[in-house]
Amino acid sequence: MEPFSLMFGFICLIGGGAAGWGLNNKLLNPSRQSSTIESLEESKRIDDLIQQNFNQINEKLTKLSINMEYIKKYDIKMEAVFIANEALQGNADLIDALEKLAQFIPENADETYLPQIDSTISSLAEMLFEAISDLGEISPNTARKAGLLALSSGRTHRAKSLFESAYELAPGHSTTLGLLEHVSVLLGNKLDQRHWIEAQIELDPDNEILLRKHAHLLVQLGDDDAQKDVQRLRALGLDTPADRSLLSGLMARAGSMEAALKDIDLALEEDPFRAEDWLRRAEILMNGEDHSLALESVNKCLELDRQNGEAWALQARLLSCTPRLKEASKAATHAVALGSGGIELIMLKADLLLTLGEEEKAEETIDRALNEHSEDGEVLAAIADLRLREGRFTEAWDILQGAPTGSKNTQLHVVEGRLHLITADRTRDGTDITDQQLLSQAQMSFSKAIDMDRENGLAWLGLARTQRLLQQLELADESLTRAERLIKEDEPAVWTEKALLCLDTNRLEDAQRHVDAASINGAGAVLSYIRGNLSARAGNLVTAKSHYDEALSIDSSHVRARLNRCSIYMALDQEQAAYDDANVLLEIAPKSQLAKIKRAEALMMMGRWKSALDDLRDVTLLAPHHHQALTFTGACFIALGHPEQAEGPLNEALRWNTDFAPAWYQRGLLYLDWEKPEAAISDFSAAVKADSQHLDAYL
Repeated sequence: MEPFSLMFGFICLIGGGAAGWGLNNKLLNPSRQSSTIESLEESKRIDDLIQQNFNQINEKLTKLSINMEYIKKYDIKMEAVFIANEALQGNADLIDALEKLAQFIPENADETYLPQIDSTISSLAEMLFEAISDLGEISPNTARKAGLLALSSGRTHRAKSLFESAYELAPGHSTTLGLLEHVSVLLGNKLDQRHWIEAQIELDPDNEILLRKHAHLLVQLGDDDAQKDVQRLRALGLDTPADRSLLSGLMARAGSMEAALKDIDLALEEDPFRAEDWLRRAEILMNGEDHSLALESVNKCLELDRQNGEAWALQARLLSCTPRLKEASKAATHAVALGSGGIELIMLKADLLLTLGEEEKAEETIDRALNEHSEDGEVLAAIADLRLREGRFTEAWDILQGAPTGSKNTQLHVVEGRLHLITADRTRDGTDITDQQLLSQAQMSFSKAIDMDRENGLAWLGLARTQRLLQQLELADESLTRAERLIKEDEPAVWTEKALLCLDTNRLEDAQRHVDAASINGAGAVLSYIRGNLSARAGNLVTAKSHYDEALSIDSSHVRARLNRCSIYMALDQEQAAYDDANVLLEIAPKSQLAKIKRAEALMMMGRWKSALDDLRDVTLLAPHHHQALTFTGACFIALGHPEQAEGPLNEALRWNTDFAPAWYQRGLLYLDWEKPEAAISDFSAAVKADSQHLDAYL
């Protein structure tokens, strides 16, 4: 029994006892019944007794009131119950009373907490909801908790209204979104349920439970976008046999080719002059990879309707896979002129014209598309990607920088990230400070792409590459695994990136295996570059050089292959060849500080110390922290007979990197020249400590 009920009964018991005692004395006393006239003394005595009893009752009630105040003070729940009762009687504010009851709901309570709500609290809340016509302005937390109270009392629509108020005041609260989803399920509103699940996925895009729930709901709604959820689960490595079964069912539901073909053939038997039916038939056959029959059907369509742009687009796609490239080019031209096929046909037309040797017309096609679709992110991304693949990086940057803010899409961010990687390759100086600044921009672009489309495999691949270059190797492995699950299995770029990651983690056998897997789908400059790195790691410098030669014969602009070959030349004492490679690098990438370092190193080997100093000054001017350039500067001053100018750069080099053995060694030589043997021995010891393989320091 509740404390309030106990106290109320106790008060009634005391009052009833007192009244009964008074009546008993008044009615049942024989002396009074027999007497017709009561004496004043007797009456006064009775009045005194009654007054005494009432005083006792009043004293007990006062004590009881004090006890109640004590209970209210130390039992918050009891206080809330009293305030709610007073509010219902008009003696307190209804909203305050509701807030008092709501405080017993935990901050992040959801629908699973409903069975734990006290029945008294729930009943009082229900009565308060009856009495309250307008809740007015309340905090989002109070609105959410009050919504749970409404749910506990069976007021689903009132709960929905309260949860919506909480959402308007704090739209990013995950618990509120979950409760709104729960209410939509109770009300049987699947569209609302979808909306609130998708809002939760925006906050937590890789939530396994939400993705699976969303997929099943979309299946119920007949929406094939459910495939995206299952693909994301697969990319996360969280897909189950049930998920794979769901995906299979979705693909089957997308339409059996035989059944679809049968239906369209029946329609054409009834009316063979419907051009759109012939086009539909061609599309079905093309999806079934029966290209010859698809071409026949699309030709029938064009016989009936020469202005059918989609038919011309389909014919162009089909013919582009055959030797009939001139016909394919004409079909693509018709499709583009009729505004059909989108950016895919524009790019196909340009590619066909290039293949046919009509470069000027191809350029006109691209320029026209750029002018006519200057606000279309998809078009801008495709053309920027083309310029990037052509090595026309400045034009690609111009397209990206000119893109309107609202046109930015996933592919634009991916292209931007790739351009940042190329820029980093061409301007990096080999130090963590500069290289991280350059690579962080690429990382930001790929992350933006992933935020927009988490099923974009190329974005994950780009992020993996960037993380590897930043030496975030565990993150790179995770991103690469995700990319591998989203990109088709025979994509060489995934295998080459896996090989490069294995190289960075000293798993050389695995790197070789991944290179072999990538080579199944054709050779490339990157594969030869990786093979060169593997040979160099094994100490086979001549073999490494031959692989770099091969890489540069395929792609003469491959910066890293040429840098590595330059190093190999110097290791083989072929300083002139190294110098020539460094010059070519600076023609390709004039801002490459690494190329200047390599050229300075080659010049030092050739004894051209002043020329080397010129390159080193350029590097340290842009990167004062470049410990290698500072060390080489010191070495040049020593060789030129200016040891007094060498100590400063060497000290600076060691300030930036105390583990750089060549700097310790060069300063040790300087101290030997100054006849400071103890200081020299100390520096040589530091060099050996920094690099136990530094033989010159040992000697």
